[in-house]
Amino acid sequence: MLERLGITHGRRNFVRLPWIFLREPRTGRSGPGGVLSMGLGVHRISSGIPSVFHCMPVRKTGLIWKPTLVAIGSVLGVYVAAAYATNGETEYYTLMYPIGSSISGYQPVENANQSRLCCAITANTERVQRLRNEFQRFFPKALADQLIGIYESVLNAWSKTSHSQVAIATVCAISSAMFLGSLSPRIYPLFLKHCVHHPFGTRSYTLLTAPFAHRGILHLTTNICCLWIMEPSFQWLSEDYTPLHLSISESSSVYHLFAFIMGSAVVSTLCSHYVFVAQYSSRVLARSPKSLFSIMDASAGWNVPVTSGLSGVVCATFSLLAISCPDTTVYFSTFDYEMRARNIFLLIFAGDLVGLLARRGTIDHAMHMGGWLFGGLYAQYGLTFWEKTRIVVSRLTNGPGQLLHTRPRSVLDVSEQEVSQSR
Repeated sequence: MLERLGITHGRRNFVRLPWIFLREPRTGRSGPGGVLSMGLGVHRISSGIPSVFHCMPVRKTGLIWKPTLVAIGSVLGVYVAAAYATNGETEYYTLMYPIGSSISGYQPVENANQSRLCCAITANTERVQRLRNEFQRFFPKALADQLIGIYESVLNAWSKTSHSQVAIATVCAISSAMFLGSLSPRIYPLFLKHCVHHPFGTRSYTLLTAPFAHRGILHLTTNICCLWIMEPSFQWLSEDYTPLHLSISESSSVYHLFAFIMGSAVVSTLCSHYVFVAQYSSRVLARSPKSLFSIMDASAGWNVPVTSGLSGVVCATFSLLAISCPDTTVYFSTFDYEMRARNIFLLIFAGDLVGLLARRGTIDHAMHMGGWLFGGLYAQYGLTFWEKTRIVVSRLTNGPGQLLHTRPRSVLDVSEQEVSQSR
């Protein structure tokens, strides 16, 4: 088919286009079982798959408990590390500017958020002064002032960047870098080997890397756009909700967002793993294949898909927004129509449930369902888990991560105004 389009083959039996790879089956035929380089979650690979899968053995035991242990350990580890880093920041700026102190030209510090802001202002002022002294040694005063003005503009722009924007931009940069790397013929086999997740593969750590791997430009851009659309949910999670179990009232940190993204990504990929193992395990074990290549051959009438993409994170974020802020509305400018986020959530959730039960299409409905469930549970229990993790970590650490205030607050200690603002 590619020859009829006027495209010639390369030495590695692939055609390199500006933004995707198209791979021809080894039989010379192309059909619906070929590689789907542009999809929305699951990519079914035919006999035209790279030879790297010939060298990858099939896991026949521990299909459930090994990936589960890896997922639980990684999620807990990420949350403990995020809590330790957040506690360290809290201790630093509350020591530098305790509640009740003041900075020249500003009102007295009333809470931990203002203490953090005072630290940021002081740090930026010190950076500008140090750079000014260095520039004045090597440049004329007029040029030094211009350079300092540019630097101050960059600092001011960075200080106005929210935690949600930093987190989303970081995730998008990692995903884009992995996708661009996969376009290289030398890196692409490593990409398939270590980044995408196969339910019968022996590498359980791909549960951590698969969410950031994308197999097509449409897949990547769709997830990136959806993450930016979900920025209000990240904003609420990082800065707008009021802690209930901490003795100080402060907004969360960017580390909390990274922990949430990693947790939702791993859990949603694990749910996809469970569904595909339940769907294909009997046939895979009956064939006793020697490599993953044998169970990914579409000529047999079926093939086990691989999982990748951030769609689970997108679903978890939207679920969190719809449940935590049920009055939020989504405005469709094209149709001049508003719809409540909760109603949109129910419609998409129902669609994914029907798709999961029907087992049709190339969309990973299992990953989406895992994201919906993670976001819903996080809206109910996740924030309490995060705050108590911070308290436990602060009590166990005697170094830079020790939180100064560890007395849990009850719901009665939170004013009605704070509760209304958190909603």
